[in-house]
Amino acid sequence: MFGLTIIDIIVIIVYFAAMIGIGLWSMKRIKTQEDYFLAGRRFGKLIQTFAAFGQSTTADNSVGAVTTTYTNGVAGIWSSLLYLPSTPIYWMISPWMRRLRLMTLGDFYGERYGSKRMAATYALLGSICMMAYLSVGFSAMSKTVLALTPKTIDQLSSEELYEYGLSNELNDLRRADYISLDENRKARLKELQLLKPRSVFSHINIDVLIWIVCFIVLIYTVTGGLMAAFISDTVQGIFIIILTFLLLPFGWAKINTIYGGSGFLEALGTIHDRLPESYFEIFGSPTAIDFAWYYIAAIGIMSSLNTPVQPNALVAIGSAKDEYTARFGFVSGLFMKRFCTVFWGVFALSAIVLYHETVHDPDFVWGYATLDLLGPLKLGLVGLMIACLTAALMSTADCLMITASSLLTQNLYKPLIPGRTEVHYIRVGRIMGAMVVIGGALIATRSDTILQLLKFIWEFNVILAASFWLGMKWRRANRIAAWSSILSTLTVFFILPIMLPLFFTGLRSNPDLLKMTAPEPMVRSYTVREMDVRERAKEIIEWQTNNAHG
Repeated sequence: MFGLTIIDIIVIIVYFAAMIGIGLWSMKRIKTQEDYFLAGRRFGKLIQTFAAFGQSTTADNSVGAVTTTYTNGVAGIWSSLLYLPSTPIYWMISPWMRRLRLMTLGDFYGERYGSKRMAATYALLGSICMMAYLSVGFSAMSKTVLALTPKTIDQLSSEELYEYGLSNELNDLRRADYISLDENRKARLKELQLLKPRSVFSHINIDVLIWIVCFIVLIYTVTGGLMAAFISDTVQGIFIIILTFLLLPFGWAKINTIYGGSGFLEALGTIHDRLPESYFEIFGSPTAIDFAWYYIAAIGIMSSLNTPVQPNALVAIGSAKDEYTARFGFVSGLFMKRFCTVFWGVFALSAIVLYHETVHDPDFVWGYATLDLLGPLKLGLVGLMIACLTAALMSTADCLMITASSLLTQNLYKPLIPGRTEVHYIRVGRIMGAMVVIGGALIATRSDTILQLLKFIWEFNVILAASFWLGMKWRRANRIAAWSSILSTLTVFFILPIMLPLFFTGLRSNPDLLKMTAPEPMVRSYTVREMDVRERAKEIIEWQTNNAHG
């Protein structure tokens, strides 16, 4: 069924049932808004650690780190480690957040600057940001699960076979030297790029899968609030750690079987000997020039200033029973994620040795490796991997949902309709949370530009960062200055880039704006290895084939 064995399906069902049970159990302990939105501020170090670990680790983190490392080598790990330099600053700011004793970070802007409108503005923008993050998580999880349940060629329908052929044609044209293509083939390339034909087809409908996971998250989080979210995060954190290490021993065993050797040290030696030397450059390589040390330093500074302004930061920290627990749990949880990220990269290096001639789309490496290494065992491990991937999404989705729910209830609804009972506001919070999760699912099912939306939303933190830090550390910071900072940053980063090209259309094509500095050539020498020779031989064959067509 769905390309899975019965035991795989049983593992998935048991996992989902356990999450729902946690939500129903937690619902009985909710009496006030603080119980629902901050779990009564009663959590200890263990729960706080896994809560921070779970909310910062999504399905796209592990798969994304493997994808970039599979393509770029060790430097690709920085795609998930870019925030590492900022991690120590959380040790400093966590007690601040806990000491505020506020329900939401919107309350901080409202009370510090005496402006309910500023709090409402933060609540609205913050909720949109949380919804965008949710949509990316839904999309990444579903696409990876689809890769775990693929149809074989003989199982494709006639329409799917036709689309599969178009996908192969598109890949051939993309690999070709564009300059060598004739006009007909260039036009065909543009046509296929607009069509975006699929190359992988699954037994599971992607939209159905997204709505199933959305429904599960709604049940246990809407009913149980932050308590259910963080208790489930503890369970899901264990699943994420299992996800991190599950494939490694099987991958190393297969490497030893193919190339000879025994034990993980000899497998690592084989990986080192067979991969190109450029794959082991930590700070950038010929194919990953973006991950230079100065690029990482710049991102570290940016994240240090912007991350504390994210709405979920106060929720994750504010639920701790005291300041030291908040500090210990948040920082240790984030370091756990950094530790796991290194092992995702190590697995990607193993996957290159095993599959670089088999898997050409790096986005499918994780799913292909799972089926190849775990599927033949028929022990339910593929189902366990699917449960782990959904756990990575759900552990983030529940916290983001509660965060957006508390913002909309506390800083938008409550000022408009004050004086109601705690039960009323809890009910409204549940409705608001459900709307946010459903909105994230809708975006994931209706749009294929999620990552572009996410990049746009990232700039949200820049808008409010100055007013947050000055409000925290400078007594003379006032409402006029805060609004000036917010509006000027909003104008520079959001309004002007959108509006100016509409009134001055030449900005999009002005050649003076396309000028580049002449970069200084960088020369690096490497010892040629077997993989280098094979890849170069493939490039020569493709070049000769394209020239023959031209």
